[in-house]
Amino acid sequence: MNEILNYLIESSLLLLVFWSFYHFFLKGTGSLQLNRGYLLLSLVLAFGLPMLHIPLMEVGAGEMVGQFTLETVLISPQSPSLILRPDLWLVVYLIGTGLSAILLLSRLARILSLISRSDKDSMGDMTIVHIQEDFPVASFFHYLLWPQETGEKLHPQIVEHESCHARQRHSWDILFLEALKVVFWFQPMLWLYQREVQTNHEFLADAEASQKIGSLAYGQLLLQQHLSDSLPLVQAFSQSSMIKARLEQLKAGYKSQGLQWKHGLILPLIAGMFFLVSCEWQEEPTLSEPDPLAVIEIENPPQPSNMMEIRRSIGYPKAAREAGIEGQVVMRILVGEKGEYIRHEEVTSYIEHLSEAVEAQLPQLSFEPATLDGKPKKFWVNIPFAFKLLK
Repeated sequence: MNEILNYLIESSLLLLVFWSFYHFFLKGTGSLQLNRGYLLLSLVLAFGLPMLHIPLMEVGAGEMVGQFTLETVLISPQSPSLILRPDLWLVVYLIGTGLSAILLLSRLARILSLISRSDKDSMGDMTIVHIQEDFPVASFFHYLLWPQETGEKLHPQIVEHESCHARQRHSWDILFLEALKVVFWFQPMLWLYQREVQTNHEFLADAEASQKIGSLAYGQLLLQQHLSDSLPLVQAFSQSSMIKARLEQLKAGYKSQGLQWKHGLILPLIAGMFFLVSCEWQEEPTLSEPDPLAVIEIENPPQPSNMMEIRRSIGYPKAAREAGIEGQVVMRILVGEKGEYIRHEEVTSYIEHLSEAVEAQLPQLSFEPATLDGKPKKFWVNIPFAFKLLK
């Protein structure tokens, strides 16, 4: 649970940092294609970097550490803590994911249904789909959705605009974001990212489509179009929520299409986030640790804060239960000054199935650290796990 919470916090922090850098430094400047690449790459990094854990070793101080033995943790097939019920947060997450997936599939189904039942004509690389509904001219991959009820004429620059979306495969970017929103439906930063990605798509298409008739005439064409809410997942030519930003960008022009000094900050930013999130400083094991049989007095021994959760996660391995295997597994765990798990070793002899089940969950343990003279100290803690089958 703690690892999941840490992942969500770190990924949210990365999304906020990467989005802020784009919104306040890169948006509408330099290479629009590079900006598109940055937006997509930063999404991958925001959700990928927290999964990486690169240990960076530092030499330990050589201080003595002690050990303490906790009460035996009893695990049996019918232990109350082992009732197979999903946690509430998991149920909520799965419900949210399921609803988000259904919503995405229903939107896709609506678009594909419109395309399949409408008349179609070919125009170069585009397929013109004559839609009998009222929404702005839009594109979905190589399909140009042209609503007949609006009475709009299909201007060559509109076709060029939507053709740019198709050539540069902007629909894949939208579907990628929608897939992320299914998995991370609770992440509000994804909605901000989606708006920036779609706005950048419009800048890219406007830059190409306005070349032949000029920015002023193109802006007038944009204002003359029918404004209304568009279908989800499509690239609408005159989506009302983006008109102002597009007109401002047309006025500013698209002259600066090369690298700028701001883009030179992208690599240092990524490197900084990598070291902040993915790299972990660990003390190098020293030879000054005491004999496992040594007894060292302390004021307060380390106490696990999530043993019930760990006990439930270990469970009674099915293979051991079917084979009638019982026994006690004793693990010696080094607890850090912040109460974190550092490493472990097995004190008792290896017991098939039982040892693996315990070892797999030990890194998830968290503790209240031991104290000596009022200060937190590293200490070994012995935890016996007793596996007992009920007769």
